[in-house]
Amino acid sequence: MSESFFVERSDTTYWVLLVSNNPGGPNGGSGTQYFIGDWDGHRFTPADTLTRWIDYGPDDYAGITYNNLGNQRVFLGWMSNWDYANMVPTQTWRNAMTIPRELSLRRSGGRLYLASRPWGLLSRLAAEKTSNHQTDDRVGLYRLDVSDIPLQSFTEIFSNGKQEVVFGYDQEANRYYIDRSRSGEKDFHPGFGARYYAPRISTGETISLTIVIDASSIEVFADDGLTVMTAVFFAESTLGRINTNAGGTAHVTDLISALP
Repeated sequence: MSESFFVERSDTTYWVLLVSNNPGGPNGGSGTQYFIGDWDGHRFTPADTLTRWIDYGPDDYAGITYNNLGNQRVFLGWMSNWDYANMVPTQTWRNAMTIPRELSLRRSGGRLYLASRPWGLLSRLAAEKTSNHQTDDRVGLYRLDVSDIPLQSFTEIFSNGKQEVVFGYDQEANRYYIDRSRSGEKDFHPGFGARYYAPRISTGETISLTIVIDASSIEVFADDGLTVMTAVFFAESTLGRINTNAGGTAHVTDLISALP
């Protein structure tokens, strides 16, 4: 499956070709890569052959974009993986979609990349903000924004007291990861309870994060969306407790609880 669209940046129009792969994803199974280049109406010509992924997590595949939103380019992906899509332990539903994401082009290390951020209109769902993020139990959908994280290894642990999903950064390897080995039900597929990796594309001296947690999913937007990871999980209850293990002076910009 493929799709192309254009993005304007600094008075220059670039075309982006999305290619949904299965298998062949960045962490196995399904995934969507993209190429930046030019299209003359008949032929797409990529600017380079670098492999770029719109999402490095295991659960974002075959996304589509919308053309009727003015200058905004909004992306919506299928939040699953064909490795286990038909095996997930659900009864009245099977799999879901990602939150809408606004796409833009950003340059890092001399190359252009597609950055993804939660669509701005999602802020209308916000019901509550709080700065106490260590022990509060939250229900339903919530979003955590953290800025100025020092460039050293850290973890963000989301738990319900018994089960947890961990997002972290490995400074030595310069990569992010999601670990769902203790996230709840996982035996339906031998590779589900694994650790999944993504490169850090940004060359900035500090890290920023936006993390969206729902009842059975985590969506991470690192470094203003240059690196994105999405993963589903099947815990017994909402992972409403947050524990940040980071040195230095990281700042929680917002913790927003959405309507249940």
